[in-house]
Amino acid sequence: MRDRWKAIREAYGLKWSREMSYVPSILTSQTYSSLIEKARKVINSSDRYREVPEFIALSGLRVGEALDAIRLYHNDAESYLNRELMS
Repeated sequence: MRDRWKAIREAYGLKWSREMSYVPSILTSQTYSSLIEKARKVINSSDRYREVPEFIALSGLRVGEALDAIRLYHNDAESYLNRELMS
């Protein structure tokens, strides 16, 4: 599995920050389907929990960057949003 993970990483030029260093151990310790099942349970448990992983997935930001963006938006949405780019 580690060889497969390394090949995928190299093929797509993926680089991981420190916050993502846990990913290979997760992939080697559980099956993909069990990870997806657990993620769906968490996401579907509440609308509040669903919004954060959806934003992270759709934005393409790193987890830390996405959480910072969410925090900044909640603290001051008017300053965070660029209304000129919204049209």
